[in-house]
Amino acid sequence: MPPNLQEIYQACNPSQVLDIHRDRDRHYYIDLNRVRGGDPIGDIEAAISLFSPRVPTCHLLSGQVGSGKSVELIRLQALLSERQFRTVYVEASRLLDMSDVDVVDVILAIASELSRMMARWQIEARSPTLEAILDRAKTMMLPSDREISTSLPIISRSSLHRQLAECVERMREYPLQRTQLRQFFDAQLPAITTAIATDLVRFSTTRLRAAGDEGIVILVDNLDRLTNHPKAWGRVQAEYLFIDRGEWLQKFDCHTIYTIPIQLLFSKEIGSLQARFDADPMIIPLVPLYQRNGEINQDGLDPLRQIVLSRIFPEEPPDQRRDRLVEFCDDAALIDLLCLASGGHLRNLLRLLHRWIEKERRLPLSASGLRAAIAERHAQISLSLSPAERLILGQIHTHPHTRVQEIPIDFVRNGLVLEYRDQDGSWFAIDPIAYEPRDRLPL
Repeated sequence: MPPNLQEIYQACNPSQVLDIHRDRDRHYYIDLNRVRGGDPIGDIEAAISLFSPRVPTCHLLSGQVGSGKSVELIRLQALLSERQFRTVYVEASRLLDMSDVDVVDVILAIASELSRMMARWQIEARSPTLEAILDRAKTMMLPSDREISTSLPIISRSSLHRQLAECVERMREYPLQRTQLRQFFDAQLPAITTAIATDLVRFSTTRLRAAGDEGIVILVDNLDRLTNHPKAWGRVQAEYLFIDRGEWLQKFDCHTIYTIPIQLLFSKEIGSLQARFDADPMIIPLVPLYQRNGEINQDGLDPLRQIVLSRIFPEEPPDQRRDRLVEFCDDAALIDLLCLASGGHLRNLLRLLHRWIEKERRLPLSASGLRAAIAERHAQISLSLSPAERLILGQIHTHPHTRVQEIPIDFVRNGLVLEYRDQDGSWFAIDPIAYEPRDRLPL
C-alpha cells in the first residue's frame, strides 16, 4: 500500500504526544534507551513497584523540552498498570498558567485530577474539610464572579470534584482572582494537604487494595515548561516552586513524579533541590547524534531514521521500511539529512518533517523542499538573536567543550544549545540549524 501523505502529516505532528495505549501509536514508538545510555523510566518504575510498592516515594524527571519526557511518562503509566498501580496523570500546562505558578495551584490541580480519576475507579470523592475550605473561598469572590463556570471536563457527580475543577479554572484564567485565592489557600495549606492525603489518597488506596491493586501514583507532567520569569521578589519560578516550597509537593501519601525545568540541573541550587527531595533528578537525554569530537554517531542516527520511517510506513517491518523510501522522497540520503538537522532533538525532527510535507504537499518529497524547510527554520532563529547572542553561539561552536557555566541557561532551555550525556557526563553542541547550517550539514 503506497504511503498516504495526509496520514504521515498527522502522524508527525510535533504537538501530539504518542500514547502507547493506542494501537497506532505503538507502531510509532521507538525504544531509545540503548542509545541514550540507560532507562530512567525503568529505574523509576522499579523504585516504585519493586523496592517500595507501599511506601511513598517522590521522583523528579528532567530533560530539554521536546526530548520525549511526556511519551516516556505515558510508557511509565503502562508499566505501572501492569504492576497493578492506578495512575493519575496531571497535565500541568492544560490546568495552570505556566507564566505564573505557585505551589497552591499545583496542589489544587492534583486534587482536581485525583477526584476525577476516583470517579473512574467508582470511588466517591468526598472531604468535608476540603469542601468547607472551597466554600469559604468562593464567598470571598464578588457576586458577579461566583457564577463563572468551568470548561474543564466534569465526569463526576461529586460536588468536591466540581468545586476543585471550578477553582482550578478560576486561578488559571483570572489573575486577580488567582492572587486573592492564593492568599487564602496558602494559609490553609496544612489542612488542604492533610485532607487530600487522608480523605482522597488514603481512602482510595484502601478501596483499591481491597480490590487487588497496589496503590496510587501521581504523575505531574509539563512543569518543565515553567517560564523563567522571576517572582515579584526576584526568585525564579522553578527554584521557588521546587526548592523553597518543595516540601508541600511531597505531602500526598502516595508515589509522586514531577517533571522539572532543565535549568534547575545547572543551578547553584541543585544541592538544595537534591536535599529537599532526597533524590537525584532522572534525565531523559537527547539522542546522541554526534560525538564529543563532532563526528556523527551512527548508533544514534539509526534509531532517528526509524522514528521517521515508522511514521511513513507504520505497518511495514522495520527492516523493510528503508527499501520503500523511493515512494516517499527522491533520495534516501534526505532522511539522514533530516535527522542530522534535528541534532537528535525529537521534537525538532518531527517539526522539520512536518514543515517539509507542508511545503511540497505531494509525494515524493524533494531535496529542495527539505533545504527550504531548514533555511526557513534557520532564518526564524536568526531573527530572534541579538548580535551578542550570535557572538556567543559562534564561540560555543568554535569551542565545543565550553563549560556549562559559560553558556547562557536560556540557550539550553530554548534549545539553541543541545545537551548530550555519556558515561563521562554532559557536553554541549549548538543546534545544527541555529548557526551556519551550510557549514555543518550536507546541504
